[in-house]
Amino acid sequence: MRKCLVILTALLILLSFAGCREKPRILLNDEYLQITQTGGKIDVYDVESNMTYTFYIRHKKPSNRVLEPYTAVNSDTLLIEQRHKEIILIVKKCKNKYTLRIGKIFPIISVKKGGIQ
Repeated sequence: MRKCLVILTALLILLSFAGCREKPRILLNDEYLQITQTGGKIDVYDVESNMTYTFYIRHKKPSNRVLEPYTAVNSDTLLIEQRHKEIILIVKKCKNKYTLRIGKIFPIISVKKGGIQ
């Protein structure tokens, strides 16, 4: 009886880890930017400069959160500003503005063209 329980437990553990490999979800793919999400990781690929910027979604205690917006990247082609639950991307060449909103339920992300001025 114990052998059967051990084997069943081992099989359940293997099945739970089998679904851990996620495929990247493409959030945006245009001529200037490509944004993909894999679990709690967001990759922003700047086509013009051939650079990839990576952001991680992590839950933090309210006392450890950074509530003030700050500039994460300011290159010749791209400006990335990080706010609480948002990442704002501005393509300098065409003045396109994209807002990545991080949902309350981890890790749902939505992309919206335009954003807060």
